Amino acid sequence: MLAVNVEGTKNVIEACKQSGVQRLVYVSSASVVFDGSHMIDVDETKPYPSKFTDFYSKTKADAEKLVLAANRESLRTCAIRPSAIFGERDPALVPRLVEAGRGGKTKYIIGNGKTMWEFTYVGNVADACMKAAEHLTIGSPVAGQAYFITNDETTLFWEQCGVILGGLGYPVPATKIPFAVCFFIAVLLEVILFILSPIYKPRKPPTFSRQRVSLLTSHRKISCEKAKKDFGYTPKVSMEEGMKRTINFFKPLAKDAKSAKSE
Repeated sequence: MLAVNVEGTKNVIEACKQSGVQRLVYVSSASVVFDGSHMIDVDETKPYPSKFTDFYSKTKADAEKLVLAANRESLRTCAIRPSAIFGERDPALVPRLVEAGRGGKTKYIIGNGKTMWEFTYVGNVADACMKAAEHLTIGSPVAGQAYFITNDETTLFWEQCGVILGGLGYPVPATKIPFAVCFFIAVLLEVILFILSPIYKPRKPPTFSRQRVSLLTSHRKISCEKAKKDFGYTPKVSMEEGMKRTINFFKPLAKDAKSAKSE
Protein backbone atom coordinates (compact mmCIF):
# COMPACT_ATOMS: atom_id res chain seq x y z
CA MET A 1 0.00 0.00 0.00
CA LEU A 2 2.85 2.37 0.85
CA ALA A 3 4.63 1.47 -2.38
CA VAL A 4 1.57 2.27 -4.49
CA ASN A 5 0.01 5.24 -2.71
CA VAL A 6 3.14 7.13 -1.63
CA GLU A 7 6.11 5.91 -3.65
CA GLY A 8 3.94 5.60 -6.75
CA THR A 9 2.75 9.19 -6.33
CA LYS A 10 6.36 10.36 -6.00
CA ASN A 11 7.12 8.63 -9.30
CA VAL A 12 4.13 10.29 -11.00
CA ILE A 13 5.18 13.74 -9.80
CA GLU A 14 8.75 13.19 -10.97
CA ALA A 15 7.53 11.89 -14.34
CA CYS A 16 5.35 14.98 -14.75
CA LYS A 17 8.33 17.25 -14.09
CA GLN A 18 10.58 15.39 -16.52
CA SER A 19 7.94 15.23 -19.25
CA GLY A 20 6.79 18.83 -18.99
CA VAL A 21 3.27 17.98 -17.80
CA GLN A 22 1.66 21.19 -16.58
CA ARG A 23 -1.45 19.93 -14.74
CA LEU A 24 -1.86 17.13 -12.22
CA VAL A 25 -5.11 16.18 -10.46
CA TYR A 26 -4.65 13.65 -7.68
CA VAL A 27 -7.58 11.48 -6.60
CA SER A 28 -7.26 11.45 -2.83
CA SER A 29 -9.95 10.44 -0.31
CA ALA A 30 -12.27 12.09 2.19
CA SER A 31 -10.73 9.71 4.73
CA VAL A 32 -7.53 11.77 4.85
CA VAL A 33 -9.14 13.89 7.59
CA PHE A 34 -11.03 11.10 9.38
CA ASP A 35 -9.93 10.74 13.00
CA GLY A 36 -12.52 8.23 14.16
CA SER A 37 -15.09 10.82 15.23
CA HIS A 38 -18.20 12.13 13.50
CA MET A 39 -17.63 14.32 10.43
CA ILE A 40 -20.54 16.77 10.39
CA ASP A 41 -20.56 19.73 7.99
CA VAL A 42 -16.86 19.20 7.40
CA ASP A 43 -15.06 21.32 4.81
CA GLU A 44 -11.46 21.71 3.65
CA THR A 45 -10.47 23.71 6.75
CA LYS A 46 -10.46 20.48 8.78
CA PRO A 47 -6.80 19.51 9.33
CA TYR A 48 -5.21 16.12 8.92
CA PRO A 49 -5.55 14.10 12.15
CA SER A 50 -2.54 13.66 14.43
CA LYS A 51 -3.33 9.94 14.46
CA PHE A 52 -5.03 8.07 11.62
CA THR A 53 -7.52 5.26 12.19
CA ASP A 54 -6.00 3.06 9.47
CA PHE A 55 -2.89 2.81 7.34
CA TYR A 56 -4.72 3.40 4.06
CA SER A 57 -5.91 6.87 5.12
CA LYS A 58 -2.41 7.81 6.26
CA THR A 59 -0.83 6.80 2.95
CA LYS A 60 -3.47 8.75 1.01
CA ALA A 61 -2.84 11.81 3.18
CA ASP A 62 0.93 11.51 2.74
CA ALA A 63 0.50 11.25 -1.03
CA GLU A 64 -1.89 14.21 -1.09
CA LYS A 65 0.65 16.33 0.78
CA LEU A 66 3.31 15.44 -1.79
CA VAL A 67 1.05 16.46 -4.68
CA LEU A 68 0.03 19.78 -3.13
CA ALA A 69 3.63 20.57 -2.15
CA ALA A 70 4.69 19.98 -5.78
CA ASN A 71 2.44 22.79 -6.99
CA ARG A 72 4.24 25.53 -8.94
CA GLU A 73 3.71 27.58 -12.07
CA SER A 74 5.28 24.93 -14.30
CA LEU A 75 3.24 22.10 -12.70
CA ARG A 76 -0.12 23.12 -11.27
CA THR A 77 -1.55 20.51 -8.92
CA CYS A 78 -4.68 19.89 -6.88
CA ALA A 79 -6.31 17.01 -5.00
CA ILE A 80 -9.84 15.66 -5.25
CA ARG A 81 -11.25 14.01 -2.11
CA PRO A 82 -14.24 11.83 -3.05
CA SER A 83 -16.36 10.38 -0.26
CA ALA A 84 -17.48 6.74 -0.52
CA ILE A 85 -17.21 6.18 -4.28
CA PHE A 86 -19.73 3.79 -5.83
CA GLY A 87 -20.76 2.87 -9.35
CA GLU A 88 -19.96 0.51 -12.19
CA ARG A 89 -16.77 -1.53 -11.72
CA ASP A 90 -16.64 -0.61 -8.03
CA PRO A 91 -13.89 -2.85 -6.56
CA ALA A 92 -14.78 -2.32 -2.90
CA LEU A 93 -18.25 -1.46 -1.56
CA VAL A 94 -20.57 -3.50 -3.80
CA PRO A 95 -18.35 -6.62 -4.07
CA ARG A 96 -18.15 -6.67 -0.26
CA LEU A 97 -21.93 -6.41 -0.01
CA VAL A 98 -22.33 -9.23 -2.54
CA GLU A 99 -19.86 -11.36 -0.59
CA ALA A 100 -21.84 -10.69 2.59
CA GLY A 101 -25.07 -11.54 0.77
CA ARG A 102 -23.57 -14.78 -0.50
CA GLY A 103 -22.72 -15.74 3.07
CA GLY A 104 -26.08 -14.71 4.48
CA LYS A 105 -24.53 -11.89 6.50
CA THR A 106 -26.64 -8.94 5.38
CA LYS A 107 -29.34 -9.03 8.05
CA TYR A 108 -27.59 -6.87 10.62
CA ILE A 109 -27.04 -3.15 11.13
CA ILE A 110 -24.06 -1.97 13.18
CA GLY A 111 -25.33 0.76 15.51
CA ASN A 112 -28.70 2.51 15.37
CA GLY A 113 -28.92 2.61 11.57
CA LYS A 114 -28.99 6.41 11.47
CA THR A 115 -25.43 7.02 10.35
CA MET A 116 -25.41 9.87 7.81
CA TRP A 117 -23.05 9.53 4.85
CA GLU A 118 -22.15 11.35 1.66
CA PHE A 119 -21.62 8.96 -1.25
CA THR A 120 -20.14 9.90 -4.63
CA TYR A 121 -21.07 8.30 -7.95
CA VAL A 122 -17.93 7.42 -9.90
CA GLY A 123 -19.04 9.40 -12.97
CA ASN A 124 -19.29 12.53 -10.84
CA VAL A 125 -15.75 11.92 -9.56
CA ALA A 126 -14.48 11.72 -13.14
CA ASP A 127 -16.36 14.91 -14.02
CA ALA A 128 -14.84 16.69 -11.01
CA CYS A 129 -11.35 15.65 -12.12
CA MET A 130 -11.95 17.03 -15.62
CA LYS A 131 -13.35 20.31 -14.34
CA ALA A 132 -10.50 20.75 -11.86
CA ALA A 133 -7.93 20.06 -14.60
CA GLU A 134 -9.57 22.62 -16.89
CA HIS A 135 -9.23 25.24 -14.17
CA LEU A 136 -5.58 24.52 -13.36
CA THR A 137 -4.39 27.54 -15.30
CA ILE A 138 -1.53 29.80 -14.24
CA GLY A 139 -2.65 31.90 -11.28
CA SER A 140 -5.78 29.81 -10.72
CA PRO A 141 -7.07 29.53 -7.12
CA VAL A 142 -7.51 25.80 -7.76
CA ALA A 143 -3.74 25.23 -7.88
CA GLY A 144 -2.33 23.81 -4.67
CA GLN A 145 -5.76 23.12 -3.17
CA ALA A 146 -7.69 20.06 -1.98
CA TYR A 147 -11.42 19.61 -2.66
CA PHE A 148 -14.08 17.36 -1.19
CA ILE A 149 -16.33 15.81 -3.81
CA THR A 150 -19.70 14.19 -3.02
CA ASN A 151 -23.07 13.64 -4.64
CA ASP A 152 -24.25 16.52 -2.45
CA GLU A 153 -27.08 14.35 -1.09
CA THR A 154 -26.82 13.37 2.56
CA THR A 155 -28.25 9.87 2.98
CA LEU A 156 -28.32 7.12 5.58
CA PHE A 157 -25.46 4.66 5.10
CA TRP A 158 -27.46 1.54 5.96
CA GLU A 159 -30.39 2.68 3.85
CA GLN A 160 -28.16 2.88 0.77
CA CYS A 161 -26.67 -0.53 1.55
CA GLY A 162 -30.24 -1.80 1.65
CA VAL A 163 -30.97 -0.26 -1.75
CA ILE A 164 -28.04 -2.10 -3.30
CA LEU A 165 -28.67 -5.40 -1.52
CA GLY A 166 -32.40 -5.33 -2.22
CA GLY A 167 -31.78 -4.45 -5.85
CA LEU A 168 -29.47 -7.46 -6.17
CA GLY A 169 -31.95 -9.80 -4.50
CA TYR A 170 -30.35 -10.12 -1.07
CA PRO A 171 -31.95 -9.55 2.36
CA VAL A 172 -31.95 -5.91 3.47
CA PRO A 173 -30.24 -5.13 6.82
CA ALA A 174 -32.88 -4.75 9.52
CA THR A 175 -31.67 -6.12 12.88
CA LYS A 176 -29.76 -3.47 14.82
CA ILE A 177 -26.83 -4.41 17.05
CA PRO A 178 -25.70 -1.65 19.47
CA PHE A 179 -22.35 0.00 18.81
CA ALA A 180 -20.97 -1.05 22.21
CA VAL A 181 -21.73 -4.71 21.53
CA CYS A 182 -20.13 -4.60 18.06
CA PHE A 183 -17.07 -2.77 19.36
CA PHE A 184 -16.63 -5.32 22.17
CA ILE A 185 -16.87 -8.21 19.69
CA ALA A 186 -14.30 -6.51 17.44
CA VAL A 187 -11.89 -6.07 20.37
CA LEU A 188 -12.41 -9.70 21.40
CA LEU A 189 -11.66 -10.93 17.87
CA GLU A 190 -8.49 -8.83 17.72
CA VAL A 191 -7.32 -10.19 21.08
CA ILE A 192 -7.96 -13.77 19.96
CA LEU A 193 -6.05 -13.23 16.72
CA PHE A 194 -3.16 -11.67 18.65
CA ILE A 195 -3.00 -14.65 21.02
CA LEU A 196 -3.07 -17.08 18.09
CA SER A 197 -0.60 -15.06 15.97
CA PRO A 198 2.41 -17.33 16.75
CA ILE A 199 0.59 -20.31 15.23
CA TYR A 200 -2.06 -18.80 12.96
CA LYS A 201 -1.86 -16.06 10.34
CA PRO A 202 -5.12 -15.17 8.52
CA ARG A 203 -4.81 -14.89 4.74
CA LYS A 204 -6.21 -11.36 4.91
CA PRO A 205 -7.01 -8.91 7.73
CA PRO A 206 -10.41 -9.47 9.36
CA THR A 207 -13.13 -7.19 7.98
CA PHE A 208 -14.79 -6.90 11.38
CA SER A 209 -12.49 -4.62 13.37
CA ARG A 210 -12.63 -1.66 15.75
CA GLN A 211 -11.73 0.63 12.87
CA ARG A 212 -14.52 -0.75 10.68
CA VAL A 213 -17.10 -0.50 13.48
CA SER A 214 -16.10 3.13 14.13
CA LEU A 215 -16.18 3.96 10.43
CA LEU A 216 -19.65 2.50 9.85
CA THR A 217 -21.15 4.28 12.85
CA SER A 218 -19.54 7.70 12.31
CA HIS A 219 -21.43 10.39 10.43
CA ARG A 220 -19.77 11.57 7.21
CA LYS A 221 -21.56 14.77 6.23
CA ILE A 222 -19.18 16.69 3.99
CA SER A 223 -19.46 19.97 2.11
CA CYS A 224 -18.37 20.29 -1.52
CA GLU A 225 -19.15 24.01 -1.71
CA LYS A 226 -15.50 24.88 -2.31
CA ALA A 227 -15.42 22.73 -5.46
CA LYS A 228 -18.66 24.34 -6.66
CA LYS A 229 -17.23 27.81 -6.13
CA ASP A 230 -13.71 27.30 -7.49
CA PHE A 231 -14.30 25.15 -10.58
CA GLY A 232 -18.05 24.85 -11.00
CA TYR A 233 -18.53 21.29 -9.80
CA THR A 234 -22.10 19.99 -9.77
CA PRO A 235 -23.02 16.29 -9.52
CA LYS A 236 -24.59 15.39 -12.87
CA VAL A 237 -25.78 11.93 -11.78
CA SER A 238 -28.13 11.73 -8.78
CA MET A 239 -27.93 9.09 -6.05
CA GLU A 240 -31.06 7.41 -7.37
CA GLU A 241 -29.76 7.19 -10.93
CA GLY A 242 -26.28 6.19 -9.76
CA MET A 243 -27.71 3.38 -7.66
CA LYS A 244 -29.78 2.12 -10.61
CA ARG A 245 -26.71 2.01 -12.83
CA THR A 246 -24.68 0.30 -10.13
CA ILE A 247 -27.30 -2.38 -9.46
CA ASN A 248 -27.76 -3.10 -13.18
CA PHE A 249 -24.01 -3.48 -13.63
CA PHE A 250 -23.57 -5.87 -10.71
CA LYS A 251 -26.62 -8.08 -11.29
CA PRO A 252 -24.54 -10.75 -13.10
CA LEU A 253 -22.17 -10.91 -10.12
CA ALA A 254 -25.11 -11.31 -7.75
CA LYS A 255 -26.53 -14.14 -9.87
CA ASP A 256 -23.19 -15.91 -9.71
CA ALA A 257 -23.17 -15.43 -5.95
CA LYS A 258 -26.64 -16.92 -5.57
CA SER A 259 -25.68 -19.84 -7.77
CA ALA A 260 -22.55 -20.45 -5.72
CA LYS A 261 -24.55 -20.28 -2.51
CA SER A 262 -27.06 -22.88 -3.69
CA GLU A 263 -24.41 -25.39 -4.71
